[in-house]
Amino acid sequence: MIHWLALLLQLWPNPGPGHAPYSAGGGVTVMAAFTARPIQGSPCLAPCAVHFDAIGMGALSATPYVTTETTDSAFDREFHSLHFEWNFGDPGSGDWTTGAAAMTATPASKNYDIGAIAGHVYENPGTYDVTLTVTNPNGETDSIMHQVVVGDPDSYFSAANTFCFANDDLDWTGCPLTCASDDNCTVTADLDLALEGGDNCSGSDDCADIDSGMKRVLFRRGDAFTSNATLDPFEGTTPGLIEAFGSGAKPSFDLGNALMESGDRWTFVDLALSNCGLDCIFGTVNDDRATFVRIDATYDAACWENNNNVPVETFDNWPYLWALIDVNCTGDSAGQTSYGSWPGSNYFLWMGGTHDHAPTGGGNASTVRNHHMQHSLIAHRSFANPTPAREHLQLRTFDVVGAFTCGNADECATMFDIVQDNALEESASNTFYTVRTCVDAGCNCGLSPSSCGDNTDGTIEAVHDVIFERNFHYWPQDTAADKSSGGIYEIQGGGVTIRNNVFDVQGGFTGALPFVVALGEPLSKASGSTPTGDVHVYNNTIYFNDSIASTFTFASENSSNGTGCPSGTTCRAANNLLVAPNHSGSATTHADYVAASNTKITTPNPFVASVPARGSTDTADFKLAAASAPIDAGYDFNAGADTNRWVYDDALWLCRTDGQWDIGAHEYGASACY
Repeated sequence: MIHWLALLLQLWPNPGPGHAPYSAGGGVTVMAAFTARPIQGSPCLAPCAVHFDAIGMGALSATPYVTTETTDSAFDREFHSLHFEWNFGDPGSGDWTTGAAAMTATPASKNYDIGAIAGHVYENPGTYDVTLTVTNPNGETDSIMHQVVVGDPDSYFSAANTFCFANDDLDWTGCPLTCASDDNCTVTADLDLALEGGDNCSGSDDCADIDSGMKRVLFRRGDAFTSNATLDPFEGTTPGLIEAFGSGAKPSFDLGNALMESGDRWTFVDLALSNCGLDCIFGTVNDDRATFVRIDATYDAACWENNNNVPVETFDNWPYLWALIDVNCTGDSAGQTSYGSWPGSNYFLWMGGTHDHAPTGGGNASTVRNHHMQHSLIAHRSFANPTPAREHLQLRTFDVVGAFTCGNADECATMFDIVQDNALEESASNTFYTVRTCVDAGCNCGLSPSSCGDNTDGTIEAVHDVIFERNFHYWPQDTAADKSSGGIYEIQGGGVTIRNNVFDVQGGFTGALPFVVALGEPLSKASGSTPTGDVHVYNNTIYFNDSIASTFTFASENSSNGTGCPSGTTCRAANNLLVAPNHSGSATTHADYVAASNTKITTPNPFVASVPARGSTDTADFKLAAASAPIDAGYDFNAGADTNRWVYDDALWLCRTDGQWDIGAHEYGASACY
């Protein structure tokens, strides 16, 4: 029997590109390792989404947090400090068409990724060699390879378990059945009947009966199907597929104010969902291992949600192994006013596609408000049209309520998550934060202990080890607003890294502008449940052209609930570049941060060309020009001293040179790492 994952070989360490090999005297310390988890389980059929984890479970009580996958005894916080480079062995997989890199002339390849958590979709059956190369700040590398085997659904599903549906009997091209003689080819526009009907559901033809077993169900492109009840697939132990056949537009599912439940081990491919009820895509606490590929969802209440609101909060009872790949969410202009999506999962991939929140009722609802996330990745997505008064991303924990308890602090923690390579269209009229991490369900405990109203047993859960990297934030929509009531990033929790991001803040903020604000620990938290501090803010570029005199703060803290960077932790703000040609105020960093080489420039323009008007920029517009002041004006990196702050590449995935880094998100003259 061929296993889906087989260890093939381990390569000898070798120096990474742009980095001289160096040993501290004890030999190479970095040891690469990772676990590959196919979302479908075994077997995994094309299209097969795979979650890759190079860090493993951490331990909240350990300092630094221990890992069970890739390790390096010489460097703290491996999740943050090491460089993880993936080659998925699938060179024909194409490029990302959304996210930060897709806005530039050089989009990112789907065959590569960077970071301790990664994911990939294998569209075709076959055997793929997946290589992880890990580099540490000394320039030492270690590589390891695993093999992923992807099965063929045409071979796996028998004709008896394969079903095709169309609105008429004119063209069955692309259906894997012989429809001239097979009664599993059925003419209908009734989605409920097609999916949940059984033998002889329509004349002499059969329907899929997906609530009784795992099947392969195909709908003809260009056709429309309607539902009036929630679709509830069978909870299986083998894969099931619901997908499209033929050519043309994706088959349209009008859900009739109901919703599509995910089931367990089902994969949904190339479908268009509309007229949703509570959510277009929904998974209960039992709906694990769900995959959605190239789905268009027009939502009213929310695009998708994978939780049961208040599950029994243990690690095993949260949904796990979810993948949404190239899923497009669009708010319904008929009246959507709520939160756009509610992730709540362990080992979760949300990659590619757009999320156009398009709120029509104003209000106070984030685009994304998670309940819980561990070992998860949000990458290569484009977020547009946020609620004017709210942020796109609110990443938080679900504080324990009533009888629900955690076995230990990490079971309920939001931890080891990466948000990278996204494009976030922000709203200047939002005077509050644009990205937040919070240690309670309502993101209220950062304001005052009395604000933790939904926290009935006094326990605030942990948020730790989150990375925001290579994201492009821009404000194309509206005019001036006072930002003094909040910053761009509000950080509560511990071990948060914000680096290599670019912020085009054209749009006219009229008040003080804090970049990152670290909140103090809530006084109502249970002892030891929430590490706070170790907030690292470095190598970011911020541009704004407004004529204001108020203070810009690279990194600040709100200590109304305690200390944002308490004793025993190290908060850092280094190598951040502010370009503000009309700013007459000061630029500063809070005294609780270790600060170095943060620079404000008013003139001359340090970029390759004049900055285009707001709404017309991308990451590459903020590359440094030859002989500009930020070049080699950063700090001289010393691996021996800088054990937990390091960036291997810049905002465009280009390698930083050894020694003196440039200030900001771009490294002048850098070349491709791969």
